[in-house]
Amino acid sequence: MPVNRPGRAVLYVLAGVALLASTFVLPGWHLDDDVYRYEAVEVSHDGAGVTAHYVETGADAPLSDIDQNLLCLGSIPSRQCELEYALFEGEIETRTSPVDNSRYQYVYLDGHFYEPTYVERANGTFMTHERVPAENVFGAVAVSGARLSADERRVIRSGSMLTYRQLEHANHLVEVDGEYYAILRDATRRDVGDGGTCVSDGDGFCQTANRKRWTDSLLTAAVVVAGLGALLAGLRRRPFGDE
Repeated sequence: MPVNRPGRAVLYVLAGVALLASTFVLPGWHLDDDVYRYEAVEVSHDGAGVTAHYVETGADAPLSDIDQNLLCLGSIPSRQCELEYALFEGEIETRTSPVDNSRYQYVYLDGHFYEPTYVERANGTFMTHERVPAENVFGAVAVSGARLSADERRVIRSGSMLTYRQLEHANHLVEVDGEYYAILRDATRRDVGDGGTCVSDGDGFCQTANRKRWTDSLLTAAVVVAGLGALLAGLRRRPFGDE
């Protein structure tokens, strides 16, 4: 049965409204926005030390960026880490204040975690280390899964994600259902003025990021144009009209 003209007008209006409403769940216009790639790493500890593996591939992951509260994880030591090692090995002896002003909570030395602390001696207060079980360290620094955003939970479930937003808990140890993970930002596409920068490991991220921005933006624009076109077509047919 053919639809009469007022009926078609109502259908056009409803279709236009539905298309425009759908833009709230579409990616949006992002041609000038930065693109980030995040990958999830599963982190574990045992008597042999700390290990990390990418959730998506199972390959070994770097330890150095897992959490800023854990110093000396990874194969590239920082200057602070070198100082902690020298102190641990007894190569240096350093006076300190009983107030702890460290930017990190624990140090990973000789396959074990230690808390930077101090000891009182007759000639003053000196830096030292106190060994702490790995499970206590993980429990103390890990962010609860309940505090993660929807995007952060999605990264952990899927293993990786491209996004236009910086994730709050990137490079922090997180705990989800009794397991420990870290969300690492490993690539960035950033536009500044007329130029831009792209930092990645050469695996095609720069092209993928550009393609994502164009695809998301053009899809959103097409839906907006189609929605406005349908809405205007319906209004021109004057479904409540005076014909």
